[in-house]
Amino acid sequence: MTVQQEVEVETSRARLTTDPAIGAVSLRNAGDQMDVLRQRCALSSSMAEEVEERLGIAKRHVEFARDRLEHYDPGPGNPDSAAALSGLRTHVEDLAVLVDLAIPLAQGVRTHMREAAETAAALTSPNLAGSDLLYSAFKVDRGTQTAGRSVVCADESVRHLDRTLESSGAGAARSLGRADLLANSAQDRLLAEQHRWTPALDQSGVKGPPR
Repeated sequence: MTVQQEVEVETSRARLTTDPAIGAVSLRNAGDQMDVLRQRCALSSSMAEEVEERLGIAKRHVEFARDRLEHYDPGPGNPDSAAALSGLRTHVEDLAVLVDLAIPLAQGVRTHMREAAETAAALTSPNLAGSDLLYSAFKVDRGTQTAGRSVVCADESVRHLDRTLESSGAGAARSLGRADLLANSAQDRLLAEQHRWTPALDQSGVKGPPR
């Protein structure tokens, strides 16, 4: 049974009982469950905020990679590197799109969960006075429904965010593979240039002119 269902059970008992003491206990139990809901939603909101911050960092890294790739030249006579560079640029652009999509999704999760937590927080201490018992139970019920709608919206955003991050992870793996290919190619060219211009030692140990 979910927290929301437990709240509904307790508020129903509070409304239907003819014993004010039992109604007060049930309403107090409902308030305790609302506090559990508040804590869970607050934690989820905090986690969504952390994801949002990490996505902001990822966005800056993608923008940095885009800028570096724009000025990178594999040099003439390196068709494999040119092809890898073109593919890497495409993947980086795809990652940029995915990160741009993921950020507002994370923001949505944070906002919905915060709203649910605030709604639950306002109902953790219902009025236990006999004259207000039914009204308080009604308020808790309505608050549970409101918080529940916010949680549903957050869950939907989480599902979209999961799919987006999964795609981002796969794209990042492909991009790293292409980046490794470019790095290896650049290193090979650098070693070749160093070998070409490294002075050779003659038999007497004196460095001769470059060959």
